[in-house]
Amino acid sequence: MSSLPLLSFVCKNKNGAHKSALLKSFNILFSINSAFDELRVHVPTFPYEKRLSKIDTLRLAIAYIALLREVLVSKYDPLTYVEKCLKGEIKCDPSSAWNTSGKNHFVCNFKSI
Repeated sequence: MSSLPLLSFVCKNKNGAHKSALLKSFNILFSINSAFDELRVHVPTFPYEKRLSKIDTLRLAIAYIALLREVLVSKYDPLTYVEKCLKGEIKCDPSSAWNTSGKNHFVCNFKSI
């Protein structure tokens, strides 16, 4: 990882407590970033979409969970439900809307990669 050499350079001239705090902060940040990377793997995206920001990843995950909840309580099987959403026969719940870059998208319009 490219940040490790930089981190050890910064820590060389610091006292033990400060060095420990820097390493702890780095480990926490690394854990959070790893968790977001893992979450990005599980949410559907547009094929052409660039890597999602953390806030967009959270918004998309919330919308995706809302869609999955809708599918579970509907009288249709998942494929039929999504097809009917795409045809406009079923109106998607506004909680399954996801806003990024000033555009509203609905999770039922996404394709999972």
